[in-house]
Amino acid sequence: MNADPDKLDRQFKELHNKYFKIYDCKKCRNCCRELGTVITEDELDY
Repeated sequence: MNADPDKLDRQFKELHNKYFKIYDCKKCRNCCRELGTVITEDELDY
């Protein structure tokens, strides 16, 4: 059984919104290394 990608996107967005209000991800950046996160040029805030 495969997960519904739209449902997963919604769940991740909810978790992101909940936890990144209380945590500054610039403190460690481990999730980016562990999860293989891809950040596009468009998403960067210069």
